[in-house]
Amino acid sequence: MEKKRSVGVTIFGWLGIIAGSLATILLLSVFIWDHIVGGGLVGGLYLMATGILFLLFFPFLFLGIGLLKLKPLARIISVIDISLILLLVWAGTGYSIFYGAEFLGPLAVLISLLLVPLIIFLTHPKVMEQFKQVVGNNIREKGPTPF
Repeated sequence: MEKKRSVGVTIFGWLGIIAGSLATILLLSVFIWDHIVGGGLVGGLYLMATGILFLLFFPFLFLGIGLLKLKPLARIISVIDISLILLLVWAGTGYSIFYGAEFLGPLAVLISLLLVPLIIFLTHPKVMEQFKQVVGNNIREKGPTPF
């Protein structure tokens, strides 16, 4: 018996696929552009930041697919990845504001207002229940079985 996913899981799954795709294309184009121009923007720091963002956003391509298939591991890794993005945003904002980039404060608040509800949604008990599958009369987490 296959369980149906809610509209919210479907929306966040597709948003994950779209955001992961756009971020991957954008970050790869920045990386390729830097190699074509050969400028080495702000030394290697800019490329390092681009690489870190790529490592955080690229998994959303696959996590979105996992959310659409109701894979529990995709839900857990999504919450961890979003938390890391929030940590990076707030750490980078604090560092930037200290050096005079006050405009990043409202941007960090906006990003937080978008991502914190997603964490709350993915950790809600009714949503977590959707990521379980029915086998006979038993409900178990989807995933590999020991036998």
